[in-house]
Amino acid sequence: MVKKEGQQFFPSSGLFSPVSELPSPVSDLFLVKRRQNVSLFSTTKSQRTVSEFRKEYLNAHSKRQVSTPTEVTEQPDDYAEQTEGIQLIPGPIQEKKKLTVEVDRFPNFFLTLKDGSQHLFYGIQDLGEGSFSKIYLAQTVELPDPVALKVFTRIVESTSYTNSTKERQEISTSREIQLLSKLDHENIVRYIGCSVTDSCSILALNYCKGGDLYQFLVEHRNELQMIVVQKLTTDIVMAIRYLHHNNIVHRDIKLENVLVNCTYEELKKMYEDETLGTKPLLQVTDFGLAREISPENPMLTTRCGSEDYVSPELLMGMPYDGRQSDCWSLGVLFYAIFEGRLPFDPPPSYGDHNRVVSSASYKRRAKASHRIALMDWCWFLFESVGDEWENAKVVVQNCLCRRDSRWDIDQIYDSKWCQPFRTFSV
Repeated sequence: MVKKEGQQFFPSSGLFSPVSELPSPVSDLFLVKRRQNVSLFSTTKSQRTVSEFRKEYLNAHSKRQVSTPTEVTEQPDDYAEQTEGIQLIPGPIQEKKKLTVEVDRFPNFFLTLKDGSQHLFYGIQDLGEGSFSKIYLAQTVELPDPVALKVFTRIVESTSYTNSTKERQEISTSREIQLLSKLDHENIVRYIGCSVTDSCSILALNYCKGGDLYQFLVEHRNELQMIVVQKLTTDIVMAIRYLHHNNIVHRDIKLENVLVNCTYEELKKMYEDETLGTKPLLQVTDFGLAREISPENPMLTTRCGSEDYVSPELLMGMPYDGRQSDCWSLGVLFYAIFEGRLPFDPPPSYGDHNRVVSSASYKRRAKASHRIALMDWCWFLFESVGDEWENAKVVVQNCLCRRDSRWDIDQIYDSKWCQPFRTFSV
């Protein structure tokens, strides 16, 4: 269901929308302000209007925005470690690649797969782009399913980018390739292959035809019932649990970095057939800011992430445990799914309840960063929902709190909210 100009969202009737479905969002500004994936401490922020938002997402030719790496400040030594072991494709193949990248609208790419074999992939569709990358849907005759190719364009010396920006891009790209090549979990995008040339790096991943979770919720949030939301959120928890148990922190968990494996129609059929728990619905992606940590010394200092999802301790420049910060980000993500807004955005005017928040304290703390630092948030839609959502609220309340009392990933996983769909693979 896509909202059109002037149309109001109402609970729909039928099998897929019982009483326990998600409440309608406060307004049609559902997360619109943050859709541009504002990087932490970025000097420019999106100020898009509602009409621009509609044009982007309701236009038949709109493209999904793909989140881009943000602040990374590790030293060059870290870069050398991250690139170690990445297989480069042979010189002759690199030369072929250079010709096609510059000429074709949908370029062709030679990639080295995990088994060492090399295949030619034909680009067939644009899927989106970021500051330093483009995403193509591609196909090769040797594989039955299409793949998503993430092409990272290298910053050249003649551009206006600084050396530190170039270095951060190189670190982020190499880190993402290295980490994904080692991960193996059904709720994390699957690494298929890569290649590295003088002009770009290419990462091949499994294609998720449902797009990212943000866009999926914009179009279908009002039609999801509680059991479906439980499955979606539990899938994300299982992905982060796998990472933390393998001493990896993501550091950029958000709706835009979660992909949907199926279309809405397929999801609806799984619900009707009572087969929701038989396959993964979501996969976590974008590992440009992820890194391995030492269990004995897990504290990190790099300030990175997306502004609305970072923990207070990271925001204020304190040493932080990446696992605790990931759990805070999960709380923000869960809240966004439940409420249809981000927890530290300015309080809305709450339609039917005629509830307008305009206290002097909120005026003084106009910036989201101030409210994050003070952990100043509250429920709006979910303040008066039925008891069936209580277990969901408990998870959020135990994530968006001080880090000394914040739940870790195992406590989230063991919660009553996640019990119906959790599995015990690590």
